[in-house]
Amino acid sequence: MRAKNRGHGLGVPARSHTGSLKAPSIVTPSLKKWYCFSHTKPARPAADTAAARRSASGNLERILQCASTVRDRGSFARSTAKGIFNRSGGISMRIVLAMLLGLQLFSTAHAEQSLTFVSWGGSTQAAQTRAWSEPFTQQTGIRVEQAGPTDYAAFKAMVENGKVTWDVVDVEADFALRAGREGLLEPLDFKQIAKRTIDPRFVTIYGAGSFYFSFILGYNTKVLASEPQDWAALFDTGAYPGKRALYKWPSPGVLEIALLADGVAADKLYPLDLDRAFRKLDSIKGDIAWWGSGDESQQLLSSGTAGLGMFWNGRVNALRDQGAPVGINWQQNLVTGDFLVIPRGAPNANAARAFIAHATSPKAQADFSSLTGYAPVNLSASALVDPKLAESQPSAHKAGQITLDFKYWSLNGERIAERWYAWQAAKN
Repeated sequence: MRAKNRGHGLGVPARSHTGSLKAPSIVTPSLKKWYCFSHTKPARPAADTAAARRSASGNLERILQCASTVRDRGSFARSTAKGIFNRSGGISMRIVLAMLLGLQLFSTAHAEQSLTFVSWGGSTQAAQTRAWSEPFTQQTGIRVEQAGPTDYAAFKAMVENGKVTWDVVDVEADFALRAGREGLLEPLDFKQIAKRTIDPRFVTIYGAGSFYFSFILGYNTKVLASEPQDWAALFDTGAYPGKRALYKWPSPGVLEIALLADGVAADKLYPLDLDRAFRKLDSIKGDIAWWGSGDESQQLLSSGTAGLGMFWNGRVNALRDQGAPVGINWQQNLVTGDFLVIPRGAPNANAARAFIAHATSPKAQADFSSLTGYAPVNLSASALVDPKLAESQPSAHKAGQITLDFKYWSLNGERIAERWYAWQAAKN
C-alpha cells in the first residue's frame, strides 16, 4: 500500500518521512526503471582505482534505494549492473559483483520485514486483512501479522514498560484522542498520509481514521408487531415488550441514547447529564440484554432474544444480506469511528506509517467499505463504492445524524467508566 505522493511532478521526487528520496507514485515497471536510471548517474572513468570505487559506491546507494520500487529485483539488478558497466568504463567486475551482492542483501532484508496489526477480530478484521493487509504485502513485500483483539490495558502496559510488540492498532476514537494526549502514541507522517483527503472528524497528529459507523436502532421484524420509530422505543416496554440490546462498555453511545429518548435536544447533549441518563436507564435495567462484540449483537437480534436495540450498522446490514428478518431505523443515528494508531516505541514504526498511509487511501477505504457496510474516512472513497452498497452506509443517512463528541469522552471517559461499572453491578 503506497504512500500518497501529492504535489509532485513525475520527474520530481517526493521525500519519505526519513528524508530519503523515493520514486513517485508510478504504476508501470518501465516508468519505475526510468526513474531509477534517471537518478543514477553513470560513474565516469576515474584516474585511479580509489576514485572509481568512491564513484561506484555512490551509485550503489542510489541503486539500492531505487531497487525497492521494482518488483523483479533480480532482472533489475542485472540490467542496471550491465548498463553501468558498459557506460562507466572505470568500474571493475569486482565492484559490479559487490553491487549485486549488496542488492541481494537489501532485497532479502526487505522481504523479511513485517509489522503486527491489532484489531477487534471477527468479520471486521477479516475485511481489514483482505482490503488492506494483503494488498499492502503484495505491493511492499512487508508481511502483516494479525493479532488481537485490541486491549487498552495491554496497550498502555506495553508502552509504559518499553516492551511494545504491536505496530498498528485499531482503537476507538475517544481512546485515540486520550492516548495521544497522554504520550502513548507515535506521531503520524503527513508527507506519507494525505491528511487533507481524510474526513477532518477522523484525523489527528496521532491517529487516522480506520472507518466510521453509526449506532442505529435495529429490530427483528418477526418479533415486533410494528416498526420502532426512534430511540424512545427502547424505553417503551409497553409497546415493545421483551429484551432490548445495548452495548455494555462505557463509551460513546448508550448514555446519549438515553438522553435523546428522554427529550434532550441533539445540540444540548454535552456535557452529558449523567444523573438524568442513568435515571432513564434505570427504567429498563431489568430488560437489557448486554452485548460486548459484534457477533454477540448479531446473535441477540437474529435469534429474537432481543426484539430491538442499538447496533453497529454494518452488523445489521450483514444480517439483512444473509436473509435474517431484521430492519434498521436511521433516525438520529449516532456516528462514531475507529482510528489507526502506532504505540510509542513500536518496533516497526516506519512500516506502520506506510501501512496507515495505504489503509486510508481511496481504494483501500472503498474496498473495506464494500466488504463491511461501514463508511470510508477518505473523502474520495465513496465515489468508488457501488451506489447500492453506499445506500446502506452512514454517509447516505446524514439527515438527523449526530456525531458523538470524541473529545468530551477522551477527557471524561475514565470518570464516566467508574460510575458506569458501579451502576451495572448494582441490583435493580
